[in-house]
Amino acid sequence: LGYIVRFHLTRVILYEVIELNIWLTLDCIICSLYSFLEKWQTLAAAMIALYAAYNANKLIATQIRQTKDLEDKKIEGLHTAYRASLVLTLTKISRYCQENSKNLKVLHQNNSEVHNINIAEFPDTLDTVIERLISTSQNKNLTDLLASLIRNLQIFDSRMHSLKDDIANGSMTTWWLETVIRQCVYIHSIYGLLMKYARFEDENVPDHIDWSAYENSLRNLCYHENEFEDLFSEIGRLKLRGKVPDRY
Repeated sequence: LGYIVRFHLTRVILYEVIELNIWLTLDCIICSLYSFLEKWQTLAAAMIALYAAYNANKLIATQIRQTKDLEDKKIEGLHTAYRASLVLTLTKISRYCQENSKNLKVLHQNNSEVHNINIAEFPDTLDTVIERLISTSQNKNLTDLLASLIRNLQIFDSRMHSLKDDIANGSMTTWWLETVIRQCVYIHSIYGLLMKYARFEDENVPDHIDWSAYENSLRNLCYHENEFEDLFSEIGRLKLRGKVPDRY
């Protein structure tokens, strides 16, 4: 009986000693951790703040990217709609050029007999459609060509009215008349290049008007070398000097 009692007491004491060691060890660990945190609490706080800032920045970046994607899709949809309406606008521009070209040819062929010239009505809603296309396009060639189209149309319309005044005053010259004609042809050549894009037949837009496109518009507007020798001679000189068609 005494042996059994001693055995159990020994085992209980051993368990108590082990438990005490465990608690002492945990106490040392906690004290060491507390001491470390107390010593490096500023750094620890900074690390926690940095981690929080990183997560916040990541979340904001994700939201910005999602917002940008939605905005890009919205702009792309608007551009598609404006592009579809460009066909009608370009058709109006073509008719505007054809009508004015017809009047300019009559004036060129009967210079001394014509005392007035009819000016085609400037296409309505033109600026609005093209400005919307420019504002929603990511294609630099397209925006440059559209900007050139607006600029040349405005200059050409102003020159047509100035030409009308020159006819009334008797101060019109053949050189100035042919300059106005060349600009009319240039505008029509822009129409020709943009029409495929407007009809969704081609995504590529050239960065400039070349002589091939310009000469194609000459034919479409029925300008022939045997009738406009000086005009074609000037065009030939510009080509030989390496000039582009918009130099009028």
